[in-house]
Amino acid sequence: MRCLLIGNYGVGNLGDEVLRKYFLITFTEVEWVVVTCHGELCRTMRQNSECRTSTGLSVTHIVPRLPFGLRSLVTPWWRTVREYWRADSVVFGGGSLFTDSESIKAPLIWWWHACLAWIFGKPIFLAFQGIGPFRTTLGEWLTRWVVQHATFVSVRDHASFERVKKWRDDVVESFDPVFHSLSLSMERARVMVSEKRDILVLIPRSNSDDTFLHRAQDIYKTKSFDHVLILSLQPDRACEKAVCKKVQEHIPSAQIISVHSLNELSRIIASASFVFSERYHGALAALVHGIPFETVSQTQGDKFDALRILSKTQAIKLVQDGDNALRLVLLSGASQNV
Repeated sequence: MRCLLIGNYGVGNLGDEVLRKYFLITFTEVEWVVVTCHGELCRTMRQNSECRTSTGLSVTHIVPRLPFGLRSLVTPWWRTVREYWRADSVVFGGGSLFTDSESIKAPLIWWWHACLAWIFGKPIFLAFQGIGPFRTTLGEWLTRWVVQHATFVSVRDHASFERVKKWRDDVVESFDPVFHSLSLSMERARVMVSEKRDILVLIPRSNSDDTFLHRAQDIYKTKSFDHVLILSLQPDRACEKAVCKKVQEHIPSAQIISVHSLNELSRIIASASFVFSERYHGALAALVHGIPFETVSQTQGDKFDALRILSKTQAIKLVQDGDNALRLVLLSGASQNV
C-alpha cells in the first residue's frame, strides 16, 4: 500500500519530526511518501537520505508541499500531484494542523492538500490530530470540510474530540503518539542521570512573548535553582534563537541548549526538578517522566488542557487505541489492494 504522509515536516521542529518517524517505523506495511517543506526536500536530495536504506524506515522518497503562494510555484510541486495520483490514500500524520489560533494560513494549507486528495478520489485519514480551537469562521469551516470528507479521524486530545463529535460520530479519541516514543526512552534517560539537582527547564516557542518571559522570571525567583536551562526545540529558526536569547538576558545564569533528538530531550527533562514550557512536546516529556511542570496555553481550550488532567495510564491506553484503530483501516486498505 502506498500512502502520502502529510504534516508540518521539514521546518526543524523536533516534535513534528518525531511524529514523522513514528509513522515510518510503526507502519512498515505501508510504503510512505512524505510531503515536506521545500527546504528539507533540497537538503534530502543533496544528501540522498530518507530513501529505503539501512535506516529501516519504509519511505520511498519525499516531495514538496503543494504550491501556496508565489514563491512555492517554483518548487517541483508537479511531483507531488503525481504522487497524489499514484497513492492509495493520504494520511495527515499528527500535530495541530487544523487550527487558526496562530494564523488562518494553517487550515488553508492543509485544506488545500485534502481537497486535492478528494478530487483524485483518495481516502483521507486524519491520524492523531489536534482540531481547533478556532478564531475565525473560515478556519472552522475549512476544518469541518476536511473532517467530513475523511474516511478515518482520530484526535489526540479530549477538546478536539468534543469539537469533532459535533461533525461526525465515529471519531476515535486517542493521544499524541510521541508519548509512546518518550516512554521508550525514559528508562535510558534515567540511567544516564547520575545526580539529581534543582534544575529549572524553560522551553519557549519561536513566538513566545512577554507572558512567557515574566512567568519564567517569577518561577526562577521562587526557588534557588542550581541550574537554569533554556531548551530550543526548533534551534535553526532565527526568531526562536532571538526568543531564547531574550530569556537569557533576563535570567543571566541560564544556559541555552539546542535539542535535536528525542533522546536528548528525554535525558534533559529527566534531570529537571521543574519544567516551564510553551512547547507541547516539552510538557509531554515532563508528564512522561513525572516531573512537575507548568505550561503557557496559546488559546483557551487548546492542546495543553489534556496534559493537565491526564494520567500516564490513561495516556498509554489512548495511544494504543489510536494506534490499533489506524492500523486496522490502513491494513484493510492494503488488503484490498493485494
